[in-house]
Amino acid sequence: MARFIYGLDRRDWATFESALTDDFRYGFKDPEGSRWVWLTGRDEMVKRIRVTAESLVVSQHFCTNPLTRITGDEATMLVTTWPSPGPRIRPAAIRR
Repeated sequence: MARFIYGLDRRDWATFESALTDDFRYGFKDPEGSRWVWLTGRDEMVKRIRVTAESLVVSQHFCTNPLTRITGDEATMLVTTWPSPGPRIRPAAIRR
């Protein structure tokens, strides 16, 4: 998770990509908080995040309360995250 956020906020795409597997899944709540939106696979995630991140002057994310479940060779993490500015808390889930 730390590599993921570090790479994102510093626009260090090699570090960001190194935190993802080919079958990576990322879910987040839509802006209204009414439904989950899922991105599947490293390529989709990198493409979507780069477009968004590169339109910003700066970003800083905060992540708290990580819950990780490991079952065999699969790991699931649920983490509360919010970007700065503003304390708009949006639950995010990272699944592999």
